[in-house]
Amino acid sequence: MPLDEVLTVIPAFHSMWSDADPDLIALCDQEAAHGNFRAWAKITHHLTTGLQETGRKTADEDLLRWAYSKLRTRQAA
Repeated sequence: MPLDEVLTVIPAFHSMWSDADPDLIALCDQEAAHGNFRAWAKITHHLTTGLQETGRKTADEDLLRWAYSKLRTRQAA
């Protein structure tokens, strides 16, 4: 998805993103999701876990980077 679509779709996808700063969403897309909805779903899952474990109410750049560390990269066989 192009960024303008990400900024519309992702806040509607999950309540965690509904009040998120659009700059944070754009940063996440640039650094990890790259417009890929499956990547957004994985990042959202990890962030949800991180929010629960830390007791935070909202995601920030530190929590985003923690979530990125949980993503696996696929390697060609």
